[in-house]
Amino acid sequence: MPAYAARHRDTEVHGGTAPAGRDLIELFELKPNFSNPSNSTSVRRNITVPDFNSRLCGLSTFDCVPQPGTTQRLDAIREVIMQPLQYRRNGSTESLVGGFSVDGNGADLAAPYWFELRRSSTGWSYRQGQRYMPTTTLNRWLPSLGIDRQGNIAMGFSTSSGMGGNYPSARITGRLAVDPLSTLRTATSVKAGTGSQTANERWGDYAAMTVDPSDNCTFWFTSEYIPAGGRWRTTIGAFKFPGC
Repeated sequence: MPAYAARHRDTEVHGGTAPAGRDLIELFELKPNFSNPSNSTSVRRNITVPDFNSRLCGLSTFDCVPQPGTTQRLDAIREVIMQPLQYRRNGSTESLVGGFSVDGNGADLAAPYWFELRRSSTGWSYRQGQRYMPTTTLNRWLPSLGIDRQGNIAMGFSTSSGMGGNYPSARITGRLAVDPLSTLRTATSVKAGTGSQTANERWGDYAAMTVDPSDNCTFWFTSEYIPAGGRWRTTIGAFKFPGC
């Protein structure tokens, strides 16, 4: 199998061409030849996806996501696709899943943008995905995704808000393979934070959602949260979908 890497291209920000109402995922397919390195190949494919907005808190500041009780804001890390793409082959079906942070409402509300790509005889193409924004009162960012042996998808992310005691916390959501395309279920809390980070804006760098190879069903999610006192900690959660 080749190695895959990807980056998002918001055509209004990063240039490039896409149909109206669409943006791009640039997928790089890398095939190294260790016997004859000059014969190694790299192919870039532009995959059109539903439009997204990368201008989260502008394009020049890291201070973005608000927290309760402090003016210090957190880095939404909007610049890159979070964590390596997760590959899964179930029978003859091949999928890649990934995600990144976007402006969910045009007013600097951080939201995860997630996607699944499927491979066919003609190559990789968009299957499903969109921004995840069930409410406009909470920032959600730092997404990481995995896919199990049944095709169920899980996404972990961070949350925070400058009001309502919504301290930086970790949550998960997901979808069964049989759910309607591009839908995610109600999120569940993995670890609720009880304090705000005041030392600097950097956050996570990064989270990870991976599938346990022992059963290809159990998801492991690692991320950051803040307890009282403002010193960050790592939380680790494990779960799987019913029936897997």
